[in-house]
Amino acid sequence: MHRTRSIVILICLLSFNMVSHAGDRSSLFYTRGAKLATEGDINGAIELFRKSITESPMYCLGHYGIGRAFLYKKDMIGEGVRHLKRSVDLDRRFAKGYFYLGMGYLLLKKYNLAARAFLDSYENDSRIVEALYNLSIIYDMTGRKYYAMVYYRKYRHELERKGRGSLF
Repeated sequence: MHRTRSIVILICLLSFNMVSHAGDRSSLFYTRGAKLATEGDINGAIELFRKSITESPMYCLGHYGIGRAFLYKKDMIGEGVRHLKRSVDLDRRFAKGYFYLGMGYLLLKKYNLAARAFLDSYENDSRIVEALYNLSIIYDMTGRKYYAMVYYRKYRHELERKGRGSLF
């Protein structure tokens, strides 16, 4: 009985170590990919983000990274949206994920979905005031002038309240 319990404990420890190691590798791949993306090497970043989600398919940042990178490739925007959607499914409060999901939907001209994603972004992190600006643009483009004005005024108010200057 004691020997069986020891074997079970050993298996659990080995399993934990393997999961922990995979998570560390996913984070490392994500961090390296993000660095390449900021340096303009989108293809290199995509390669590392792929490794990140291969190591840990449930890693929110891996899906976020590859999703953002795909938005830079015209023929991959739909795939980017799929990964960004996955990132916010994994972390329902991931404001930056919602913001870029909104950008992806905007690029695909899915304006209602884009508006919802930008609203979710702002509701999860009110520091992302650019989401309000994007909402005003979407409502203006779709002929909903009243809502465009409401969100633009809210955007301007938030900029002034936070002491940030205008984009213009």
